[in-house]
Amino acid sequence: MKKFPRRFSFPIPFTETLFIKGLPENKIVDIMLFEPSSGSIIYSEQRNTARNSIELKLNHLPDGVYLMELNLGNRLIQKKVIKKSDLIKPVGLEF
Repeated sequence: MKKFPRRFSFPIPFTETLFIKGLPENKIVDIMLFEPSSGSIIYSEQRNTARNSIELKLNHLPDGVYLMELNLGNRLIQKKVIKKSDLIKPVGLEF
């Protein structure tokens, strides 16, 4: 079995865009986000991993904790992700 590099999503928490890296190149991946308490699918998309990464624009989702599921055909990966719109941005200090 071919070994894939470690997958990761960032930033966590994310505000509008979630990046997923470390995917095998040129594979079709099914992406689903679930609301954990109800199990409802709130986002579903099929994408090609042309450059071993995916960028998801999720600004339409409400803030919350979600379960992300990536189906790569021969592997199923689940990861918790957090969306938080009102993140405090770092402020530079002047002396």
